[in-house]
Amino acid sequence: MKILITGIPGTGKSTVAEQLSNKGVKTYDLDLADSICHWRSKKTGKLTDWYSGIGREWLDAHKWVCEKDKVKLLVNRAENFVVVGMPHNLDQLLLLFDKVILLQCSEKTFLQRLKTRDSNDFGKADSEQKYILSWYKDFERNMLAKNAIPIDTDRPLDVVVKNIITKLE
Repeated sequence: MKILITGIPGTGKSTVAEQLSNKGVKTYDLDLADSICHWRSKKTGKLTDWYSGIGREWLDAHKWVCEKDKVKLLVNRAENFVVVGMPHNLDQLLLLFDKVILLQCSEKTFLQRLKTRDSNDFGKADSEQKYILSWYKDFERNMLAKNAIPIDTDRPLDVVVKNIITKLE
């Protein structure tokens, strides 16, 4: 079974990936994969670098994309495999997976997580939070329309992970 776990920044993707890995589930976090995913200019397609606080104008002009062929090779490494992430070209990757799980939580929760997390700086700056707030509801509606399985991450982490594990079968 090939599973994709996605969700907006701050919903707990990296934390869930770590917990699944600790339980022996083969898991790969695309948000930590500079060799597979890159920031690219929407206008030129050139690779570029992001840094925290870079600003809304830059975010609107760039996208975080994963190379589909590299993701396909990654997913085919094992019979059962979980990939975690949320690239801009997610729609191109969906057919590589048997199931898609959408992590969701309240605005209050994900904004608080973004401000206090130490695993990733994306979303700590006000401009990044405003950027996420401008599109996250559309993203979630789109994923649910594509039959993603919603998981509420406002609940305790052990409950969330147990719920996800039941979906891996």
